[in-house]
Amino acid sequence: MIFDAHVHLCPDGCLDSIIGTKPNPSYQMAHNNPWEKHMEEAKKRGIVGSIIFPLPFSELTDKEKNDYILDVSRQHPEFYVPFLLISNKVEDIEPHLSEIQGIKEHFLLTKTHDIKDFAPIYDLMQQKG
Repeated sequence: MIFDAHVHLCPDGCLDSIIGTKPNPSYQMAHNNPWEKHMEEAKKRGIVGSIIFPLPFSELTDKEKNDYILDVSRQHPEFYVPFLLISNKVEDIEPHLSEIQGIKEHFLLTKTHDIKDFAPIYDLMQQKG
């Protein structure tokens, strides 16, 4: 059994305008990865499930990125295990705690580099297990 433990998904075309255009190495390696394409390729290779994360790039809002992951995991709960992109607002994460397995920190590409800004989320995650 093969389970993919780290997949970033985004809607088809979400990165078309930025791929390869910025000096950050993350942008040089970025590619569109909609769930439909990912699932088709994964199943061809015998993958039975995937842990999914939003892409951290700023071209989409955190809400758009997280909503995409939630929508995909709701449609295919047998295949996708969702993690949301970290937010410094509890109200962005708390309503979805029963649907997710955790959060993804991507401080290289997030606007805040002070870990204290995320203390409310870490507290929430610890309280909720």
